[in-house]
Amino acid sequence: MQTNAPLSPEDQQLLKLLFKKSRLEAITPLVIGLILIIPSLFPIIIFPADFWIGKLFFALLVCGGGYAIYFWKIKSNRLKEQENNVLSGQKYLISGILQTVQLIDYKFLRYQVGSNIADAYIPLHTSLSSSPIHKRVIKQAEAWTGQYVTLHLVNLEPGMDLLLQANYNKTFNETIVPLEETDKQKQYRQLRNTWLAAFGILAVLLLLMYFLIGMENEGLVVLGVIPILLFSILLWYSIPLIREIRNSSLKSVVITTITEIVTAVVRSGKSSSEYKWYRLGNGTLLQQSNVLLHIGQTVVIESIIKPDGEKGMLMDVRKV
Repeated sequence: MQTNAPLSPEDQQLLKLLFKKSRLEAITPLVIGLILIIPSLFPIIIFPADFWIGKLFFALLVCGGGYAIYFWKIKSNRLKEQENNVLSGQKYLISGILQTVQLIDYKFLRYQVGSNIADAYIPLHTSLSSSPIHKRVIKQAEAWTGQYVTLHLVNLEPGMDLLLQANYNKTFNETIVPLEETDKQKQYRQLRNTWLAAFGILAVLLLLMYFLIGMENEGLVVLGVIPILLFSILLWYSIPLIREIRNSSLKSVVITTITEIVTAVVRSGKSSSEYKWYRLGNGTLLQQSNVLLHIGQTVVIESIIKPDGEKGMLMDVRKV
């Protein structure tokens, strides 16, 4: 069965984050264009006597930069038009018994619900970023087949549907309770353990580097810079979390059932790692790799409620 429905506030928030990420990625041609155009002015200043050299250099870079900026403008306008069309439209719902779920080209999932087939990209975000990415490399996907499900889908462009939710109507009970001092101390301990583990690994690496490169001038520079970089990264990561723990007074406790498991690749620079996302009873996804869960399993999820009312740091995930 297929019907249409208005986008919920949660749907609109997810789509806005998705388009925000796409707009940031689209800035790359603009940056390249400015990098090409601005330095092209220097030869005119440096070679005033041989002005033709500056003019030629200026013309070449301005052409390249102008094309990059033109390309950015076209892409930016297309994204804006696409966002307006999607947010002002409706989503469509497919309901029925889930027959199969297939992974297609490591890009999207093919759901067969009754006699309906839907190909959909899955928006996935990590705990370090609230912006979802719908074109991650998916390595594996499992779903609770044989169950009644409602797929919430929206068409981004011809041939590309986005899965907003996959609601199996399973257990999802959420309560808001006070954030106790014991909860805060537990989170502080976890942060402290993260620091200790990071510096423990660093100490081993520095010891190995000492034996490899010695204590010459270059070696001293390297041995001095690495701890500073690590300390800066840990501060950047920890300070917002410490403020969140200190300023919050409530937490969310959710009891829910796992209905889907998606394993996908998260890239950071040249490195990549595999992460797991679990579909909860309300149809949304949770990224969690510390606890191995299975479809049909009931779990308890605790998260901090930030002072603005939004969900913050994930505190605990445990099996019932």
